[in-house]
Amino acid sequence: MKKQFTKIFISISLAIISLAFAQQEITTVAELERLAPLGGEYRLAAGTYELSEPLLLTKGLTLLGAGKDKTIVTGSSPLYVISIESNDNFKLDGISFEYTGSEGSEVVQIKDASFEITNTSVSGGVFAETEDFWYGDGLWLYGNAKGTVSNSSFSNNALNAIALNENA
Repeated sequence: MKKQFTKIFISISLAIISLAFAQQEITTVAELERLAPLGGEYRLAAGTYELSEPLLLTKGLTLLGAGKDKTIVTGSSPLYVISIESNDNFKLDGISFEYTGSEGSEVVQIKDASFEITNTSVSGGVFAETEDFWYGDGLWLYGNAKGTVSNSSFSNNALNAIALNENA
């Protein structure tokens, strides 16, 4: 009887722990804009997420899409679609990031963070030149950004697929 009770208790405990650590699924752009800046681990459901403004991320985040041809994050505001500015860890997997505007912009920029980008597509960087800066890269790494990019593609970026600056 004790053994059976122990097995049931362990099974229930594992189920509760699994639920506690399950990734929350994001299904709307409003959820993405509200939750991603808080950090954490999220699944981004298949679909297109058109950001109303550039998304600034300052807390560690894992964002897992349904595949780069199925989960698409777009933005048309200038400067960047997504900017990661943090000393935390970030993981982006299975997502396409596209800049759809006409003014100068990077697509994704990362400052100081440790990152892992996998199975991702980055496109649409538009060239613009200011007094001290050129826009148009797909992925701009600067500060002390360190990480890996694998099984990912870059297209239709006016300058570089990946640009490095400072200690990146």
